[in-house]
Amino acid sequence: MVDEDNMPNFVLLKPVYWDTPMWVEDCGSIWWGEKLGGQLLKKDTDKILEKVQAEDFCDLDWTKTGLVIPNSTFGWLSPDGKFIGCHYMDHDVVAHFILKTDVSVLEKQGWCRIAEEFYCERRLTAYQRNWLSRAGFVVSDWD
Repeated sequence: MVDEDNMPNFVLLKPVYWDTPMWVEDCGSIWWGEKLGGQLLKKDTDKILEKVQAEDFCDLDWTKTGLVIPNSTFGWLSPDGKFIGCHYMDHDVVAHFILKTDVSVLEKQGWCRIAEEFYCERRLTAYQRNWLSRAGFVVSDWD
């Protein structure tokens, strides 16, 4: 059974200098951010959008943050052609927090990493070939 009194407190934080909100842990005088890779001093101007208790950062609803960018040219493409856009450096973070798995698992399942080029560990599905072609990528017969 989970002891709720000892569960960490998290907030969906939107400081004035961030474009999008991000989950951080409330550690007293500082915020701790898994995505930040470190700490951030609390400020009176910090805007708290939501407060929750959770066992881990992975248990939070990361769709409320700016990790998923639908109109991005970077992201993950599923074998059934569903695109999950992200910032050009957030592929691994999206795999972990949004898709709730490891990059190696996604690649083995046939997901494509989309950037200036695309990378897919397995042969492309028809859905992926169509999506990539419509997005302007050159898809060869051996992809």
